[in-house]
Amino acid sequence: MALKIFLVLTLMAYQLAPGTGQGEEPEPEPVNKFTTCDFDLLEDQPDILEFLSEECQDVYNKADAELIMKMNYEASRFGEFMNELGQKEGWKEQATDEDIEFFQWDFDLRERVYNGTNLNCTGISESFAEFIDCKSTEREAMIAAIMRSE
Repeated sequence: MALKIFLVLTLMAYQLAPGTGQGEEPEPEPVNKFTTCDFDLLEDQPDILEFLSEECQDVYNKADAELIMKMNYEASRFGEFMNELGQKEGWKEQATDEDIEFFQWDFDLRERVYNGTNLNCTGISESFAEFIDCKSTEREAMIAAIMRSE
């Protein structure tokens, strides 16, 4: 009797174990449907294209000028956001990474900036172009929030 119970339990455990076919859960869908592309880096480092995502390479190789322009604009918004944040928090003034002992982040500022925007543009965008437009709009709102802060 004990052998039968052992075999049944072993079989049940085997059937429910990942990779055995039974009880296996399907792979989750990817969270991000879209990505941003750092085309602005190509000016200084043209060989970086091969390291960008497949979606970015497709856009670049198809020479989709409108989408590339949108992506460059979003990249410039990100750069301006980081610049404004760095100036507001004071870490932008430090000359090199070696000079930085630790970042003095203003968590109250960051909470106001990030809570006032919705950077999850993937969930509300139907196309790559809409995604980039959403990112740019949200980044502009973040820049404005930083500039409004005391």
